[in-house]
Amino acid sequence: MKRLHTLLMIVLLISVTQSQTLESISFPVLGKVQPRHARDILASNWSVGAETMDRDYTLYANWKEYLGPLGIKKARIQAGWARTEKEKGVYDFAWLDDIVFNMHRQGVEPWMCLCYGNLLYSPSGIEVGSALPREEEALVAWEDWVSQVVVRYKDVIDEWEVWNEPNNHKENTPQVYADFLLRTATAVREVQPDAIVIAFGLGRFDISWIEAVLDHVQNADKLHLIDQVTYHPYKYNPDKSYPQVAALRQAIARYSDRIMIRQGECGAPSTRLHTRASLANHDWTEISQSKWALRRLLGDLGRDIPSSIFAMMDMKYPAGMNIKGLLKSRDDQTVEYAK
Repeated sequence: MKRLHTLLMIVLLISVTQSQTLESISFPVLGKVQPRHARDILASNWSVGAETMDRDYTLYANWKEYLGPLGIKKARIQAGWARTEKEKGVYDFAWLDDIVFNMHRQGVEPWMCLCYGNLLYSPSGIEVGSALPREEEALVAWEDWVSQVVVRYKDVIDEWEVWNEPNNHKENTPQVYADFLLRTATAVREVQPDAIVIAFGLGRFDISWIEAVLDHVQNADKLHLIDQVTYHPYKYNPDKSYPQVAALRQAIARYSDRIMIRQGECGAPSTRLHTRASLANHDWTEISQSKWALRRLLGDLGRDIPSSIFAMMDMKYPAGMNIKGLLKSRDDQTVEYAK
């Protein structure tokens, strides 16, 4: 019954246009699915992406009322070191409190990607594809900040991902990322011993890079610090990612039968994109976007892979609007409508 409910809930993501009313459908109508609020759902392996709020590319206050009613139980958020620590040693979590605790009140479980640098300590960037901080002062400050984050939210969050798409920057060698991963995982576990630590957030499949990282972790006798591995399989046809997913699963199994894989970020736009964003330069529509989301989430569900759809709301990047949201954004970042 739980799986049947999950299958029914994803159908709610697909809009019925005015030209496709119930009366125009030739199949017999058996009834309507009653949507359930996230508070009324005990558990689910689906997430919705709520990324980029650390940089104000999407504004939580503008779309939070849509989150609980969607009926997806989890949301991926990014922590924003640079936004939280603007003066060395001084932390202002007000912006993040508003997000984390409101999600919790709505019955949505946030899981947090600990990612991006802080120019107070290191030239490493605050955008996707950035290099990891490597200076010792920066690494110590990073550990202090991670500890502060986990202390603050440990009663609400127990899943922590270490960086976003680290393998998309040439300076992030397997050794550099492995050392960073272990530093971060140790800082998390010192505060929250039973935390779930998530590695990689892979921007592309690179099995040799993954294996090299895990070799370093295994040689340090620290595989027990990793619980899950995330990947971001952006393919025009979502089914075409599964051979690579199978290869990833096999690679992880050679190191541990305990570490599980998780689809951590993936989605399609609702119209043609003219930027470098994933899946640009295809003639998308809101209908093809919804079909793509359905196929991705159900494909993952059938393979017992926890899955996150990117994203809840269109995001206004400096280069232009990334229109992968389930909600359409106006230029002022308010919600125009649910797609």
